[in-house]
Amino acid sequence: MLTIAEMQGAVLTIEDVAGILGISSIQVRQLIELGDPDALPCHRVNGSVRIEGALFAKWVRCHVVVPQLRLDRRLVLSQRERTVLAAIAAARADKDAALVLGLSVNTVRSYVKRIRAKYVAMGVDVPNRVALLDRAHQDGLIHLY
Repeated sequence: MLTIAEMQGAVLTIEDVAGILGISSIQVRQLIELGDPDALPCHRVNGSVRIEGALFAKWVRCHVVVPQLRLDRRLVLSQRERTVLAAIAAARADKDAALVLGLSVNTVRSYVKRIRAKYVAMGVDVPNRVALLDRAHQDGLIHLY
């Protein structure tokens, strides 16, 4: 199997890519036909598909290696962030959570922004309070009743 460094100067076939990724040739063809920025970079020569090693190596780093690293990471919250998360899960509004915690509403909102930013850094979209609480529940950070 080629290393990423060895791929830099190579021209790969669909079968080469299938072997490297551990998927079928059909799945590689599907990656090529995506027609969007996530598609496998290639060019066609005399009816056959060629994949430049340098472009493929870059694609592997962006679409295989980095997402796997994100999946392996766990969200790390401070004790205070966990307390705020639990309070907003139990409260109807940020002002209720702030009252229980003895904080200002703006401070509670600041903690929520930090927690959401940590999820975004992991590649997890939590666009609103419901999505944040649902994801935190899935991750075992809070228990919803």
